[in-house]
Amino acid sequence: NNSNNNDSNNTNYNNNSESPVVKFDTLIDIGAGPGLATLPLSKFFERTIATDVARPCCWRLRSKGFQGVQGDGLSPDVLTKLESILGPDTNIDVIAALNILDRCSEPITLLARIRSLLSTHPNNSGRLLLALRLPVDQRVVGADGSAEPPSESIPLAGSPTDLDGAVELRW
Repeated sequence: NNSNNNDSNNTNYNNNSESPVVKFDTLIDIGAGPGLATLPLSKFFERTIATDVARPCCWRLRSKGFQGVQGDGLSPDVLTKLESILGPDTNIDVIAALNILDRCSEPITLLARIRSLLSTHPNNSGRLLLALRLPVDQRVVGADGSAEPPSESIPLAGSPTDLDGAVELRW
């Protein structure tokens, strides 16, 4: 670990540069997989909760010290688990949805649930950290490896297959 907690105001100092690193309250990483992106993000948060549909990924997340919640995206059962973990006064600073929208059946519903979760907590100041694979190829891959089209399409402005241009997701 390359940071030391020097005081109680959530500021850490990096040993390499001695520049302060402010720690935020809570990160929720949806579809975290084994936590490869969660781990570097988590150093900026006091608390990290990660969800994934795969039980082995949740075990791995827990072994890395994260609260792992097994379930599909922000399905009602996952929302219930998160609400019970978070409590009513938790400030969610960031919800990360990295490279999952094009792999879930209901990406628009997922975004609506993220917005709802961010807006129901104190300060309404949470942010969505979103990454989307380009070119966009929406498909839901089953446990047997079969690919099905999603039940909702991601509304993109611009060409979702143009890697040189910007793609805008209207939320």
